[in-house]
Amino acid sequence: MNKIIVEETINYKGNEEILKNYKLAFFCSQKCPGNIILKTYELAIELRNKGICVISGFHTRVEQDFLHYLLKGKQPIIICPAKGILRMRIPQEHREAFNNNRILYAS
Repeated sequence: MNKIIVEETINYKGNEEILKNYKLAFFCSQKCPGNIILKTYELAIELRNKGICVISGFHTRVEQDFLHYLLKGKQPIIICPAKGILRMRIPQEHREAFNNNRILYAS
């Protein structure tokens, strides 16, 4: 019989207190109709203005644009990169929010 071994190791970089917040997960396909994309950007602005914490990988183009709108606010953000974060460099566009304890990277 084959055994499945699960290791529950999560690495964090940033403000772990963000985990205590109510979180809304955001995922988007690579292919998405234009009218949905516009509504998505409106949602990003609404979530930003309401201060709601968003968690996502922010991998697709729409997700990256979504993050762009979120970074202009004051709410916390949780970013789950596809690769590990131990040797990760903080992207320039994230640094202000990261330095203000608004971003948590989790892998």
